[in-house]
This record gives sequence, C-alpha cells and structure tokens, in this order.
Amino acid sequence: MKLFKTFFLLFLISIIAVSCERESYITSGVDIEKELSKVSDSLVVKIKYSEEVKLSKNLSLRFDDLLEDSRCPINAMCIWPGRAKILLFIKDGDGGKFMELNTAAGINHDAYDKYDFRLQNLSPYPDTTIPFNKKAYLTEIVIRRL
Repeated sequence: MKLFKTFFLLFLISIIAVSCERESYITSGVDIEKELSKVSDSLVVKIKYSEEVKLSKNLSLRFDDLLEDSRCPINAMCIWPGRAKILLFIKDGDGGKFMELNTAAGINHDAYDKYDFRLQNLSPYPDTTIPFNKKAYLTEIVIRRL
C-alpha cells in the first residue's frame, strides 16, 4: 500500500509538471515567431505597469496605462461585476498602435499586423483594504498568430 501511495504521488507530480509546461510565458528579449512555432498557436506575455516587453527585433509591447478599474472589490457586494480597461502600445519599425483592452466580454482583444492581442488577466484584483496603486498592476496578454 505504501508503494502504491508513493507511485500515485509521483504520478500526480508528473501530471502537474506536464500541465504547467503547456502555457508558454515570455517576459522580454525573445523572438515571438520562434516562440509561437514552439507552442501550439498562442503564448502569454506578462507585463508590469509602464513596462515594455520586446517581442522580436522590431516589435515591442508596452503596458501604457490603466484607464479604469471598476471591478467589484473582493470584499464588497456590488450590483454588477465592473470592468478594468488598459491601454497597450504595440511598437514596430514603422510606428505602432494604441489598443484599449478590457475585461468585459467581447472587447478584450485587438489585432495588429499578423497578431491578435487578448487581455487574459489583470492583477491585483481590487480590495477595499489595500490602497490603490497603478504601479502594482500586472497584465497577462495572450498573443495569437492570425
């Protein structure tokens, strides 16, 4: 029985390890085309407030601003769930584009060049006991090749 429990525990650990490898997170200094060819069809970029992440030689993504965060705080009761809205700037050799993405359904993604950018997560989630600080925000953006 002890051998079975040990085997089962090792099996669970290996399942968790494999499932963690499926999501590809990048931070900066990578070639987006090479990364997209390694994973299925998308990857996730984590970007801190006001940070710029280099996606390739000529392409970068910046978390430019937090425009709104009216999401219902975790320790409050609200009539509606609210939404958060961010401003991203996609920069390439020819210029770039500002994108407003938000957590509301249907308006959480935009396209530029041959990529679709989708807001997957924005943290921290509002909390009435913690003072608001824009600089503490972190966004996760899913990038898919079109």
